[in-house]
Amino acid sequence: MKVAVGLTTYNRPRFAEKSIRALEASLRPLDCVLSACNDGSAPKYQAEYKRAYRRAPEMAVIECPENRGVAAAKNTLLRSMLDTTDADWLFLIEDDIIVKSPMAVVAYVEAAKAYGLHHLSFAHHGPANADGPVAVEGAIEFYPHSIGAWTMFSRECLEEVGLFDENFHNAWEHVEHEMRLIAAGFMPGAGAHRFPDVKDSALWLSELPNAITESAIRPRADWKTSISSGLRYWRDEKPDTYRMLFGRGMPLESYALNILND
Repeated sequence: MKVAVGLTTYNRPRFAEKSIRALEASLRPLDCVLSACNDGSAPKYQAEYKRAYRRAPEMAVIECPENRGVAAAKNTLLRSMLDTTDADWLFLIEDDIIVKSPMAVVAYVEAAKAYGLHHLSFAHHGPANADGPVAVEGAIEFYPHSIGAWTMFSRECLEEVGLFDENFHNAWEHVEHEMRLIAAGFMPGAGAHRFPDVKDSALWLSELPNAITESAIRPRADWKTSISSGLRYWRDEKPDTYRMLFGRGMPLESYALNILND
């Protein structure tokens, strides 16, 4: 099993240090290549980030000269992992997620192979899925909301469907990408309000305290604008996948209409 894991971080070196330390400790038994993308963090954090990177001496670090947003940062990692490794399975992790066990990789890959899935994501980051799964099928649980903090992709699905759309800025990028994967047949059983995770994933992964309240994105002045402009772009430029989630009679139709009518 050949695996690559890439971490994105921005203006949160203390979060990144804890996350990197956990990656190094938990995934050491695996054949796993680690990398990180610092998405243009402020210069004042430089020394703290250098200390964080020392937690995983063999981790490749990409320093972006400016902040370009989540989609661009994650694409930077995915392109690097696709081009410089022969990993069959690629993972993305955000800097507020802690890997507690190699099962966070092993169980995800095993479940994906067993159920014909090419993409899975950790459902238990933030409060969105606090009410639990909407369906359970063996080792797979389906949740109502798509979360992008710990995600797994097969090389095959990325090479066929492509990477994140960088026209989305800090909102929707992973959700729209999942709808493309679903439409292409890479996520059997998934759909609107049915996003798959592996049962017991909360045993192997967790979020750092204050991960949401100390977000580097949510307090930004452009946060709400990113949501509305991203949704409008999606509606106008990608109507097929937009309708899968927000079309007439779909669970999020009224949510989208409320935002777009503002």
